[in-house]
Amino acid sequence: MLRVFVRNVLVWRFRGNACRRGGSGGPDAVFGRFRLQVGAMNVPENVAAPRLPWRLRLVNWFRRRVRRWFQWRAPANPAVDANSLTWQQSRVVKVVAGLIPAHRLPPFVLRRAYRISTTPFHIDAVPVRTCRNLRLDSGLRLRVYTPASAAVSGAPALMFYHGGGCVIGDLETHDTLCRHLANQSEQHVIAVDYRLAPRHRFPAQALDAIEAFNWVAGEAASLGIDVNRLGVGGDSAGGYLSTLLCQQALNPTLGGQPARMPAYQWLVYPAVDFREEAVTGGFPSGVVLTDELMRYFGEHVIPPGLDVTRPDVSPLLAESLAGMPRGMVLTVGHDPLCMQGRNYVERLRGAGVATTHLHFPRLMHEFVSMGGVCPDSRAALGVASETLRDLAWADTYT
Repeated sequence: MLRVFVRNVLVWRFRGNACRRGGSGGPDAVFGRFRLQVGAMNVPENVAAPRLPWRLRLVNWFRRRVRRWFQWRAPANPAVDANSLTWQQSRVVKVVAGLIPAHRLPPFVLRRAYRISTTPFHIDAVPVRTCRNLRLDSGLRLRVYTPASAAVSGAPALMFYHGGGCVIGDLETHDTLCRHLANQSEQHVIAVDYRLAPRHRFPAQALDAIEAFNWVAGEAASLGIDVNRLGVGGDSAGGYLSTLLCQQALNPTLGGQPARMPAYQWLVYPAVDFREEAVTGGFPSGVVLTDELMRYFGEHVIPPGLDVTRPDVSPLLAESLAGMPRGMVLTVGHDPLCMQGRNYVERLRGAGVATTHLHFPRLMHEFVSMGGVCPDSRAALGVASETLRDLAWADTYT
């Protein structure tokens, strides 16, 4: 059922629609005779959301159907190995394997495919107190999530940069995750819709990340944010942009400087090294993020001739990481970026930076988008959310 659904959407119903900042057109998912818009939802500004918009409630209903299918097909006594991929994730890989390989698709097609194919596997969207769309004078779009908890005035905030290799992903692909993080960590979450490659190559994404951070730091009082508790984080490419932002606060070299050092960094399987030997982790197949897809992202993001050994391109290669904020680095066993994350943890700890390392050997890259069907993914996300809350509400700042 899942493979037929995804193939119907991507092949029979596909209508490409590139956007100004890397693709923000609303994907149309097909369920039976109904057309369900699962992206580019118009979330009104300054409007409280005591309950979810009807579109999100409808998507949640469909996700529950997908979840029941996984529960029905799951083996009664699956073989459990300490390092093997979970059964649910292996099924997701099989669904994806039935499609055209991601690294063979043009970026604007891959954006649509990513947006639609991951939607059935997300955790359910949860209501937050408010969800506001903002647009800066430069055109950069932000989405501000206020947690459902009562303590919102003067609360911490996370600048969230989505994953996707700086080529795919947007505010909609990570909407459910940001809602979850805001409520679980009891802080504001500000998602950033930074420019995407290949139309905008490096360092456009890093400059957008810095611009958004500086704007939020300057408007912290009006947003109800404690600027001293303003942190950065994200998954994959979002973790990469977070590390770059922190390093640029110490040594600005890209043409933009953060107004202050973030209070913490929350990094989920971050990319921190663009050297050729670092982007091949021995995963030619069997996972969502393969070695070929890693090369695909690098070729689209990094301008030809750019020296990838520069510390402002590969943060892992910085001469010193002293002065970086405390943080968390999460790695997973089935991921080409696993060793990069482990090495970054060692470098941070060696520089005296307080760093929590979470490792989940049975999970793969992109597990944060599979919480709806994989119990192990939900559990790991819960642990990461608790760690985020501890970082945000700590009494001391780095």
